[in-house]
Amino acid sequence: MITLRYFSAAILYFAVAVTLGVVLSIDPYLIGFRTKAAHAHAALLGWVTLTIMGAMYQIVPTILGGQLHSQRLAGYQFWLMNLGIVGLFLSFLAGAKTVVLFGVITALAGYLFVYIMYRTVERKKLNLPMKFFAAVLVYFVIVVTLGIILSINPYPISGGKVITAHAHAALLGWVTLTIMGAMYQMLPMLALKELYRPALAEKQFWLINLGAAGLFLSFLAGKGTTLFGIITALASYLFVYIMYRTLRTEQKMKQPLDISVKYFIAALVYFSIVLALGIVLSIDPYLLPGRAITAHVHLALIGWVSITIVGAMYHLVPMLVWMERYGEKLGKEPVPAIKELYSERAANVQFWLLNLGLLGFFSGLLALQRTAMIISGTVIALGAYYFAYEMYKILYSKR
Repeated sequence: MITLRYFSAAILYFAVAVTLGVVLSIDPYLIGFRTKAAHAHAALLGWVTLTIMGAMYQIVPTILGGQLHSQRLAGYQFWLMNLGIVGLFLSFLAGAKTVVLFGVITALAGYLFVYIMYRTVERKKLNLPMKFFAAVLVYFVIVVTLGIILSINPYPISGGKVITAHAHAALLGWVTLTIMGAMYQMLPMLALKELYRPALAEKQFWLINLGAAGLFLSFLAGKGTTLFGIITALASYLFVYIMYRTLRTEQKMKQPLDISVKYFIAALVYFSIVLALGIVLSIDPYLLPGRAITAHVHLALIGWVSITIVGAMYHLVPMLVWMERYGEKLGKEPVPAIKELYSERAANVQFWLLNLGLLGFFSGLLALQRTAMIISGTVIALGAYYFAYEMYKILYSKR
């Protein structure tokens, strides 16, 4: 199954990214020239983007009730994408000039992904999650194109404006909107709830896109960022409010809180804090103590993005493995339940390792306490390694 192949690779990049994170907290120049760039690309391209691609290859056809446009092309895209990511990663560490070459390879893989998804969704009626998934393809094309430009010339005509616009198109337009679309689909389903006021959620979709697109253009223009930043924040808090009210609605069937939902709730709390910090930093970058901008970025990437992904994988990986391994055997011979494929106790241990580590790392950055950062970063890494071990056990168990 193509989705599981993407997830398997993404989990490996997650382990690499957190390892480099610990190394960077000890000594930024310990193992390479541009270790920070290698760390960022392993996290954003390897861990986050590969996960999104794999998830979309499964979720989009499922929602539409159809088939992926081409499993064969998706297989080629997987190898092309990984060639680009690994090449970029090693080029950054070695300080090699091959960054442009592997940047172009990654971009081609990205464009191929967009083509496959476009052909899958074209002329289909889109529900709310699908509208988000369709919109993020536009942002992804922008992100990939700007990535090529920046790999050729890191400081083009508009200098830092392009870099800032690129970062926000990636984290807001590509990643955050994907998470919103996925949560609109998964959270009510896993919590056995009805989505609170679907019409309000539709309005939130248009508001967040107005904010994201406006913020991207305002960064390029050098004006209007405050206005579109406020719109983005309002739309984002509206999303959090809708999710909160959804969780507060009466449950269809009484059951314990699903482990994935537990991760989603934590991620939504972090997202609320990230938004508040973003507003404060946009007013005055020096208003908060220590390395506030770095703390803000890590709270977003680990607390909001990674915690969400880990939670989602605890639903998707066991389900897909069960379908592939036992789907045809159902009714013909005894088969395990999906929940028997993973350990909820292990998932809870990882939950606390990741969250306690993140809070310690965040505090260490604000207090400029290197020791706290190293210890907390190690705790995060332990949580990530434990998660990787459990996922690979599900994926490759002989059971």
